[in-house]
Amino acid sequence: MPSSTDLSVISWYRVLLIMSQYTLNVEIDPGDLPILRESRSNLCIAKKVNGVYTVVWSGNLQYFENNAFDWVDECQVFGINKFKDGALANASTNMQDIKSGQTCEMNVAGIMSEARGNTDTSGKFTVINKLGEIAFGVNAKCEDQMLPIFVWFSVLQKTGTMMLAADSESFEAVYLGKVLERTVSYKHGKWTSPD
Repeated sequence: MPSSTDLSVISWYRVLLIMSQYTLNVEIDPGDLPILRESRSNLCIAKKVNGVYTVVWSGNLQYFENNAFDWVDECQVFGINKFKDGALANASTNMQDIKSGQTCEMNVAGIMSEARGNTDTSGKFTVINKLGEIAFGVNAKCEDQMLPIFVWFSVLQKTGTMMLAADSESFEAVYLGKVLERTVSYKHGKWTSPD
C-alpha cells in the first residue's frame, strides 16, 4: 500500500458510519424568498470530499420556505481530466461504487477498477492512481441521485459546479455522533441553526 505522502492516492474521510440516512432541512424566511428569486440565487449544498468542499452537490432555483435534502453514504469514484474552479464536474472515466474500507484503482489505460477489499466503519476509502496526472471525483447519493454539507445561495454556482469557495455567506451543518438530521434557517441574509 502506498504511503500517506504518495500523491497518487486519495482518501475521503467521513465522520459517521456507512449507510446512515441523513437529512438536512433548510428553512428560508418567506420575506427572503422574493429577494432570492429576483436575484436568481441558487440554493447550494456541498459535501466535504477529502476534507474540502469542492463540488456543488445540489444547486438550483427550485426551493421554497421548507426544503429537505436526504441522502445515504453511498459513493462512486471516477476520474476527471481537468479540475477548474467554476466548471461542471463531468466524469472522464467510468464510475465505480465504493464503500468505506475499500480500494479502487485507476489503471494505466484510464479504467477505474471495481472496488475491492472488506468494508469497515473507518469512513475512509482509497483510490490508487496508476494512470498519471488526473483528478478524481466523488459522487454521493442524494434523493435517489448520485451527486458530488455546506449551504449557501449563489447566482453563479449550480449542481455539479467545481468550486474553491462559496461566493456568498454560507453555513456548515456538522453531523457528529448519532446526529442524522440537522436544520438550518436563512433569514434577513443570515444563516442560523436551532440545533
